[in-house]
Amino acid sequence: MAGNAIMCGIQLLKATHPEGADPDGRQVRGIAICLTTGALFIHGLSRRGGLALSNCFAVVKLGMLLVIIGTTIAYLVGSIGPSPALETTAWAQQPFFSHGTISKNTTFLENIYLENSFKKPSNDPHGYSDAFLAVIYTFWGFEQANYVLGEINSPHRKFPIALGLSVSIVSVLYVAVNICYWAVVPQYIAAKPNQNIAEAFFTITLGSLRPDYPYLGIRIASAFIAVSTLGNLIVMSYTATRVKQEIAKEGFLPLPKFFVPNYDISIGRIIIWMQRMSFLPQRWPFSQRWLAPINFREGTPVGASILHLISCSILFVATAHMRATDAYIVLTGISSYLINGFFGCLLALGILWLRLFRSKEWKKKSAAVRPSVSIAAAAIYLVLNALPVISNCMPSRQQSPLKWYLLPLVSWGTLVCGLLWYLGFLMIVRRKDRKTNTVIAVIKRPDVREDPPYSGIWVQVHETSFIDRLPTEEADRFQHDKAINIETRDGADV
Repeated sequence: MAGNAIMCGIQLLKATHPEGADPDGRQVRGIAICLTTGALFIHGLSRRGGLALSNCFAVVKLGMLLVIIGTTIAYLVGSIGPSPALETTAWAQQPFFSHGTISKNTTFLENIYLENSFKKPSNDPHGYSDAFLAVIYTFWGFEQANYVLGEINSPHRKFPIALGLSVSIVSVLYVAVNICYWAVVPQYIAAKPNQNIAEAFFTITLGSLRPDYPYLGIRIASAFIAVSTLGNLIVMSYTATRVKQEIAKEGFLPLPKFFVPNYDISIGRIIIWMQRMSFLPQRWPFSQRWLAPINFREGTPVGASILHLISCSILFVATAHMRATDAYIVLTGISSYLINGFFGCLLALGILWLRLFRSKEWKKKSAAVRPSVSIAAAAIYLVLNALPVISNCMPSRQQSPLKWYLLPLVSWGTLVCGLLWYLGFLMIVRRKDRKTNTVIAVIKRPDVREDPPYSGIWVQVHETSFIDRLPTEEADRFQHDKAINIETRDGADV
């Protein structure tokens, strides 16, 4: 999320000053902190309002993909783009077209021609690894709903349908947009170092609408990317805070009693305050039924939001010595390497472990999926994620402002720091346990419902957690009582 906040700041500054040099790093990080704080504040003020805003951005982003497809069609039929009448304009004289005019009829055929597509292949495995991680990062996000399944109404019925439709639609549109890029942007432009393909696309197409102003395409591309990354910030802020709240529930973080609870700072409380203010000349709007505070009061993970803001700020400060674009590459690369690559390998290994060892009896617990399909999918997923994880540790011969070992070094260093934190936490806690004859008790009381009703399938919709230090005897007695309660639930699988 921190990387996307930085990219949003870069593109916002670029959209306002496209003719300038690289945006100032301090301005970019200032915008990034403001955007992150604003996104968290929106979700803290109104959970439903934040979800509605996320849905609006989803519609807008789909619309932008359709605009790219429509622009390509208009370009191919000759409505926009290069023409003899524009050859003497400022748009056609910019260095962007240094190799001459662009032929609409041959660009797409040259780009899809196999000999051109695989011409001069790279022998650097590091480059393939970076490219694969970038592709994974592009499609990353479809799993965000997994973190908040308890907040979805009828998840057993709605979630598979919504997930299948959304992933299918986005995948088709992503492929279509890539085809549009190659139908418009020649190879000699796309192959330029640090060339932004979206900027090239809009410069060639919509940029021709104002031939006296050569920066129109860059401004359009920057605006599109800024809106896209801002939408990602809104969505990720919602799920990331809840993930951090669940981590705090395990008791591994300091001040868990602050980070775990939900706090009511919603619009409903503001409405109640406005209703009580006698100095307001017009208070009738706040007494209307549709504006009743009960319709807007809800608790949100404010403590976890503050924790998320602190973690993002640490990443902003840690990359302050880098150029903003380099900071984006590093932060998104670490995210893809760790979350998608490394933990993807662990996920695949876990599925194989459950499927291949009969003692786990996973076949009975997951009867809806054929074991052969699950094993094959996990094996493919393991191989595809292991390749970039391993190859990224190999020396790279490609020219880059960043050292080749920076990404794997920081990623593995982060894992080691997390492991040391966990082990240190256990050592300190056990030492205090022995001294005080107490233990840290994490007591969780789930609130469940049947989904669908009367199906015998249970879904957890809420969980109340208690974290406290209890005498050892009392904790043992509680664990015994808890085991008895679980045994008397008629075997319901929550």
